[in-house]
Amino acid sequence: MKGKFMRLLLIGLIIFGVYYVNTLVKKASDPADVNEAAILQSDSQTDGKGHDDSSETASVEQSGKQDDQYVLESMDEKLEKNNPAVDEEYAELEKKIRKAFLNREEQFTITYYGNSSKLSNNLQNLVDTALAADDYTAYILSSYRINTKSWGDKNTINIDAAYRESFEQTELVNRSAKDILAKIIHKGMNDHEKVLAIHDWIVDNVEYDESLTYYTAYDALTRGTTVCQGYSLITYRLLSEAGIENMITEGEVDTGLHSWNLVKLDGNWYHLDVTWDDPTNIEGGTYDYYLVTDKQLRKDHTWTKTYPSADTNYSEQLNLLIASKQPKDGDQGKAAEEIAKFTAIREQIGLHWYDDEHTVSTVDEMSQLFHRTIKANAKEVTFRYDASTGIKDALKKSMEALNRTISYKATFSEMKDGSSQLVTVQLDY
Repeated sequence: MKGKFMRLLLIGLIIFGVYYVNTLVKKASDPADVNEAAILQSDSQTDGKGHDDSSETASVEQSGKQDDQYVLESMDEKLEKNNPAVDEEYAELEKKIRKAFLNREEQFTITYYGNSSKLSNNLQNLVDTALAADDYTAYILSSYRINTKSWGDKNTINIDAAYRESFEQTELVNRSAKDILAKIIHKGMNDHEKVLAIHDWIVDNVEYDESLTYYTAYDALTRGTTVCQGYSLITYRLLSEAGIENMITEGEVDTGLHSWNLVKLDGNWYHLDVTWDDPTNIEGGTYDYYLVTDKQLRKDHTWTKTYPSADTNYSEQLNLLIASKQPKDGDQGKAAEEIAKFTAIREQIGLHWYDDEHTVSTVDEMSQLFHRTIKANAKEVTFRYDASTGIKDALKKSMEALNRTISYKATFSEMKDGSSQLVTVQLDY
């Protein structure tokens, strides 16, 4: 009788204990259940400008199998759909998960006491919130697997994670970022100058990886080469270290999927695509994708995730900053210094071509410009052509209006506004 009672008691305890096992797997290789933090790229796609991105996909089981599915989800969208943040009762648990990811722990276990069913419903939100705290960590996390075992109110959470950078490699990136900034950022620089210095350093020191092998900031720094993901990561790290708010973003271009950055200056957001400012077929870099608006970027980039609006024209903003620094009694020296800084930025990135003095809109204006150039005995002139008439036809007519024999060679490039061209004409007379 006693033995039968004990068996019944044991069965009752098991039923009461409610042993519960739940496994959550977020695989970068599964488009239906993807690790939103990962950027994985198809070796059949390119990111435009002649750049072809592909990535080795590590499965959760670490089988080494490659997958050619590229799936993305922005940190900003995760924040939006998961607001408000985790319940207060999960705050400590979220911090532990975040810390483990930041430390690049590949296997870790956390014990949590509470309702197992509610925990299961909130676990994905906890992980998303932990990752949203740091774009850098989110975008080097390759995949993760979560397994929870519950006995009553005791929940054991086991997480296996795979990263594209080890803790030591990320630490090297952090140290290198400090060293780089110490060399290129100088006392008295404003944030606009810092962003420009960082952009130029990356363009000058990193090359696009046409072998489609290297994907991280660590690769960019140690090998000098990476694809768009690595460009975005090193840009993010340098800007963040310099105190410039920014985020990693992603979307599509005409030849595939692609990532870049959003940068916040003076309360305004701008797109910054350093990868596309460092084309493989051009010596040096460009500023075609430097602090541009949503409208400007949409000419060849698209995105469907939710990001802060970038609707401030940077050229106009610089003009406003220059106007606001006009000398006043007692601060002429300081004002002149700030004006000189912003003026230099405008000229370096080519925004001064939008000024009236560098803009030609009619055949007559073009002819007068050539006349002044010849009178100054110059053999080359550059201007912005802003008119509906075709540039080649306008060039021919303006030369005919000079009434002298002149041969010329012209080159053209589209301006950021998408409706005008930068024209350089070499004259032989």
